[in-house]
Amino acid sequence: MSGRPRPSPMLALLRTPLRRLLGDRLIGLQVTGRRTGRVFGFPVMAAPASSTRVGEERLVVLVGRSATKTWWRNLRDATPVQVLRGGGWRPALATVLEADDPGRAAAEQAYRGRWPRVPVPPDDPLVLLVLGSGRTAQEVAPDQVNAEGEPESTKG
Repeated sequence: MSGRPRPSPMLALLRTPLRRLLGDRLIGLQVTGRRTGRVFGFPVMAAPASSTRVGEERLVVLVGRSATKTWWRNLRDATPVQVLRGGGWRPALATVLEADDPGRAAAEQAYRGRWPRVPVPPDDPLVLLVLGSGRTAQEVAPDQVNAEGEPESTKG
């Protein structure tokens, strides 16, 4: 084995019309390594989360068995990623929410609402994906997210 990641057949399926058979259960996620600059793509289970901004879509991903995975460690401070949904890649901002982070409770509630049988251990992080916001990473930094998982700037 060369050490290179194998292409995911599920990602290939998510780019075809057959993706409709899966519904909105799976999405593709592309993350760039902070040190290596390599791009990794893989399928993940996602749950919709509410957003108060028009044109903005939010998804929550559980990093199950996080101790055995490293991809999520590249996502700090609202990191740009790509999300494969609806047959095409879209830019998004990803923020890791750990047990003590603001917005964790709301994100966990959204995930449990979509995936009620999947256990969500408190030591496994959640990843909040913000699509279509047009905002910069500084505008949705984790320290600016309130208990509802919304940026403080959206509250009036």
